[in-house]
Amino acid sequence: MAWNRKKDLIGLRKYLIGEDRDQRVIKWWNTVNGAIFLPKHLHRRLPALHRPSMLETHDAYSMCREFLDYLKSTWYEGPFKDMWNKWQVADTRTTNAAEAFHRLLGTLLQGKYPPWRNC
Repeated sequence: MAWNRKKDLIGLRKYLIGEDRDQRVIKWWNTVNGAIFLPKHLHRRLPALHRPSMLETHDAYSMCREFLDYLKSTWYEGPFKDMWNKWQVADTRTTNAAEAFHRLLGTLLQGKYPPWRNC
């Protein structure tokens, strides 16, 4: 997921898992991640999408702010603005877990069309 790659790139990961994890950052991140399942008209009423929920003096504040800027420029106003919201999506889509499994399977089988007896 592009959001996770961006989160890791700007350094937010350490506040979500590991020794430096912070419950305020975790709560903010979970709220932002859950926004994809809300109707678009509710997004403007979700404070976590407009500002980080921790004090400006918090070490993660600027990283959260950077992520929100990325979210706005890429996913709300950019090329993907009509693709990412999942509210009332009825068609089936491949999940990230399924794609990851398929990628792993391809690596383990070591070839595009291996004979089944070798599997």
